[in-house]
Amino acid sequence: MNIPLNIDWQQILLHLFNFVILAGGLYLLLYKPVLDFMNKRTEHYQEMYDQAQEKLENAARMESDWSLKLKDAETEIKRKETEAREELSREIAEMRVQAQAQCDALLEKAKENAERESERILEGTRKEAAGLAVEAVEKLLGMTSEKSVDSYLEESTRKQA
Repeated sequence: MNIPLNIDWQQILLHLFNFVILAGGLYLLLYKPVLDFMNKRTEHYQEMYDQAQEKLENAARMESDWSLKLKDAETEIKRKETEAREELSREIAEMRVQAQAQCDALLEKAKENAERESERILEGTRKEAAGLAVEAVEKLLGMTSEKSVDSYLEESTRKQA
């Protein structure tokens, strides 16, 4: 076979066939497993990223839910505090009315007691004055001299002391 430039086509085809076998073997033994490993790794990290994003979204949703619940709780606390203050104000007003009624009743009783005591003292004083007047008249009628008036005055002074 006379080929110009000494090119042996058979040798070129054998080398090409060896190169294809080598490339196919390397593809099957090295490139494909490495490519599968890289794809699995990429999928794994993508899955982790997706899970992290989902957890972040859940956390954000939960945070918004909790902030709404917190606002609702604060509103409820303010409402209950207002109700408690109103109830306290009502109770204070009722207690003031009751205290005022008790004070009025006590004052009325004290006035009645003071009037009764005053009447009792006046009655006692009247009786005592009448008794003294009767006694003085009896002594005056029994004695006519000046000595008898002086003795009467001394006697009444002793009784008072």
